[in-house]
Amino acid sequence: MEGNINILQIITDSGPVIKFVLFLLFLASVYSWSIVIKKRKEFKTINENNALFINVFQNSSSFSEINSNAQNIGFSTFKLIFQRGNDELMSLQQSMKNSNYTLTDTKEHYSSFGIGALSRSLDAGINSANSYMDNRLPILASIGSIAPFVGLFGTVWGIINSFRGLSSGNASLSAVAPGIAEALIATAIGLAAAIPALWFFNHFNTKKEQVNADMDSFSKDFLNSVERTLISKI
Repeated sequence: MEGNINILQIITDSGPVIKFVLFLLFLASVYSWSIVIKKRKEFKTINENNALFINVFQNSSSFSEINSNAQNIGFSTFKLIFQRGNDELMSLQQSMKNSNYTLTDTKEHYSSFGIGALSRSLDAGINSANSYMDNRLPILASIGSIAPFVGLFGTVWGIINSFRGLSSGNASLSAVAPGIAEALIATAIGLAAAIPALWFFNHFNTKKEQVNADMDSFSKDFLNSVERTLISKI
């Protein structure tokens, strides 16, 4: 039907610069959606495995039992934190044994230095978990920030082509319409690539903040458990 806009035809008839810009935006959009799909699966898995691990943690009578019961649980931020803390706890106990600490010496050690080493180990576990969750998120932010400007470049180039049509002495709409159409399409595709990437970047950051709040609570629970079941028995 005459008067209808054929976007595919406009893209086909566009110049090599516009086609290159659209190709870049298409690749950016595809890549960002692949990251979105991957991160959605990652956060879902983390939440499911954290739920499994916290159940093991709360229903086990010792740290060795927790280690044994959690063997088959996949990646969990709680499990990572626990492993870091438990490894440090074992190292501290081994160091005390090698140094021939007496019961009194051990009590004085914890009384003087507290459990700072354990706390630092838990913090290291949290940092490792955050590094895992941050993987590829900066790419989404970059696509969300850069894609509009790439589209804007295509817009400017399309407007330049429109002025070329005017400079030919033909001031009719048919002379400038192709360049304007190219410009608008470049802008639209740039926004189409940027908006989802930026939205999901913020969405995943919100999820990461929720996981961080849970990790902070779990770290405190771990330290409380150490104080109750280990330090109090020294």
